[in-house]
Amino acid sequence: MSGERSLLHSVLRNSLALTVGRVLVGLARLVIAAIIVRQAGATTFAEYALLLGILAIAEWLNDFGTNEIAVREICRPGGDAAHWLRLVALGKLLQAPLAMLGLMAVLLLLQYPPHIVQAGAWAACSLVFMAGVGVYRVVFKSTLTMELEMVAEVTSVLLSLPLIAWALHQQGGLSALMACHVASRALFLLLCHLLAWRRCRFTWRGPWRQPLRELYRLAAPIGLIGFLVALYEALDLIFLSKLGQTMDLAWYSAAQRIVWPVLLLLAAIGNTMYPVLSRYWPADPARFARSCQVALEAVLFVAGGTAAVTFAGAPFWMGLLGPQLADGAAVMRILALLVFVKAVAATLGPALYVVNAQRQVLGFITRALLIKALLIGLLVGPFGYLGVAAAAVTVELLFAAVPTVRLLRKTSSWRGEWDMPLRIAGVTVLSAGLGHTMGDGGGLVSAAVAAVLYLLLSLAFGVVSRPRIAALLATRRP
Repeated sequence: MSGERSLLHSVLRNSLALTVGRVLVGLARLVIAAIIVRQAGATTFAEYALLLGILAIAEWLNDFGTNEIAVREICRPGGDAAHWLRLVALGKLLQAPLAMLGLMAVLLLLQYPPHIVQAGAWAACSLVFMAGVGVYRVVFKSTLTMELEMVAEVTSVLLSLPLIAWALHQQGGLSALMACHVASRALFLLLCHLLAWRRCRFTWRGPWRQPLRELYRLAAPIGLIGFLVALYEALDLIFLSKLGQTMDLAWYSAAQRIVWPVLLLLAAIGNTMYPVLSRYWPADPARFARSCQVALEAVLFVAGGTAAVTFAGAPFWMGLLGPQLADGAAVMRILALLVFVKAVAATLGPALYVVNAQRQVLGFITRALLIKALLIGLLVGPFGYLGVAAAAVTVELLFAAVPTVRLLRKTSSWRGEWDMPLRIAGVTVLSAGLGHTMGDGGGLVSAAVAAVLYLLLSLAFGVVSRPRIAALLATRRP
């Protein structure tokens, strides 16, 4: 009983820390975007966002699923933490240089201008520091002390704000912005080391070829999935950068930055649930199923409120980054719907790794990537950034969310209870539409009206109630 209560306390502490931390990181990056737009212009911001999107692909090559495998094995009874930490660390020595080469190869193959390639070289240096962070991340996840990682990341991002402002004040360009990003990542690694070195104990000595080969064999499906997902997420910006107009890229990137805090929050909840679900499966299928359902409904509630407020006040939110971006409010409304749709895969996706359904996930993610590339290629020409956004929402719903639900139902004890998710969806649509109509036509008042309506309708339709909250908390108690 005490062990279960300790686990509940750790999960709640990590969930709260990740929620607050991810929101702070997302808001800080939103402020960075506003600083760049207002001091350097929309074009520089668009190029900066493009580089970070491509860098995300290289950062996954830096991970390639080895962290997830290590956390899973350490959390299982009898897991040898020192053994798996050693293998992850050895793997980073190989992966970081390959990720750096991969980043530069993409920039050169896509024939971006020299100043973008030069800035990309600076960005590649950040991969060295993120390789080190990856080792400590295994420690934080496996010991349910992810709040310490969030302290390090939030601190590093917040301290980059004055650095970026100073660099732009000194007439620094895109390369200077990437150098600031590298400095932030270096500080991130230093803080992780200070917070976790006592628990990150392993020796470099011992056989490595065969154990490392085994690690990559186990991680390969997750690694390929993650790489495809990173490419899937970056397709929007890559296609717009090559086939669209500069302002299309700026508007789309700005809208992404605004919804980013919520997307980070959704990912944080999924990451929090991963070690918990690893403990429940396959030993306790009932708790596994209930945990999946609780997480799904909680995430949909957060995503629904965000989607409603973002949709209703789209011009206001876009204008916060810079007056020249307010005209892109239409894409903000489409991406608000994307937030709600993404909540499903963000929450249930990690559970598929726990039940060893990686190979099936690889299949439907590959299909989603190919279909998204095809749709965007067809729509970006005639419809620009709005066509790209519409393609993103359509593919996410039909080829990511739906397959995730079907596969988890097939491979686990979770069957899905859809009464509450459908209520949340209905409340979201009503709040967004009425907020926009009853407010000031897309300003702050519209956003505030949507927020109030969302809370009131949630109470009216039973989405939020005292008995329901008590019932959800009871599922966590021994």
